[in-house]
Amino acid sequence: MTRRRSPALPALTVASLAAVVAGITWLSGSPFDSHAETGETSSPVQQLSTQADDSAIDELLGAGLADTEHDVTTINADATLQLLATIPAADQAQSALPYSRDAYGQRWADVDRNGCDTRNDILRRDLVDVGLKPGTNDCVVLTGTLHDAYTGQDITFQRGQGTSELVQIDHLWSLSGSWHAGADLWTADKREQFANDPANLEAVDGPSNSAKGDSGPSQWLPANADYLCTYAARLTFVASKYQLPLFAEDRLAITHILERCDG
Repeated sequence: MTRRRSPALPALTVASLAAVVAGITWLSGSPFDSHAETGETSSPVQQLSTQADDSAIDELLGAGLADTEHDVTTINADATLQLLATIPAADQAQSALPYSRDAYGQRWADVDRNGCDTRNDILRRDLVDVGLKPGTNDCVVLTGTLHDAYTGQDITFQRGQGTSELVQIDHLWSLSGSWHAGADLWTADKREQFANDPANLEAVDGPSNSAKGDSGPSQWLPANADYLCTYAARLTFVASKYQLPLFAEDRLAITHILERCDG
């Protein structure tokens, strides 16, 4: 099935809402391979699939936040705005405790117990023409192509030192941002689930991920205007799923996007 992204927000509006900031470190890891990613593609490559997994969009469809007609999927902006209104407000006062990545559990844990770490799960989901490392139970991704949602560009992925970081895994709602919005009061298990939930993760262009840092939608938005409605719907879905409180400026930014989406 061919799925087209939801209607675009005008580029001028994107510029007025987004301010690019820096500061995120790429993290890697696998239950099969914890050393630096060097020379991985010299190994034989096992081909997996030629199409990306649409499970992230399927969740929006299941929640009533998107509709499909004639093989075209669009965001249901009215339903998403209604859901957005049910999400609690965040206190402007930050947590009394400093943010620590360790509070969210092991980096890229195998929370779904499928024998593969979250990073490789997301690479397999979001890349096309995926090549896998033999002997890893179809886990470790060596090669593939990303149709990047944040830039609209195609990016070649090759696992290895100096190349892996070209494709990074972004938390749509950053961990540090969620901490200051109220996740500091969650249980450790809930934070670990949040950190590894595919609904809140996307394989993206490395420089875009670095520019985003821990910014919310009031501070940063993807450059690809065609993705903005989907981005706003996914942010809303995840915040609702975890009842993650929203700061007023982030809620307003999401609202402005959705008000310009058809559907």
